[in-house]
Amino acid sequence: MSLILPFTRGSAFFQLRIPLEGVDYLFDWSWNARAGAWFLSLASEDGTPLVGGVKVVSNRPLFARFSYLTGMPPGEIVAADFTRKVSYPGYDQLGTADLPVLYYTEAELEEI
Repeated sequence: MSLILPFTRGSAFFQLRIPLEGVDYLFDWSWNARAGAWFLSLASEDGTPLVGGVKVVSNRPLFARFSYLTGMPPGEIVAADFTRKVSYPGYDQLGTADLPVLYYTEAELEEI
């Protein structure tokens, strides 16, 4: 079963430390009002940048094209739009029951 990642609603910029498969990662979330979109940057536990400024698109693996990079989580992160109506989650949409941010473990991905 995928893991629902915590998300701080009501704040345009925030950082969360989240453990994924035994390793802590720093998630930097930022809302860009001009683009009308959320962006996600990921860093290792010590703050070393792994990926920066990835635009959040619903129902697409956010870091699939970066999986070859050293230090990346072995699974995948997806903003899951259960309504199938949203391409780019709005400011108040991401992190809700209809549009949670999910982490699928490496084992789960192998089963798919």
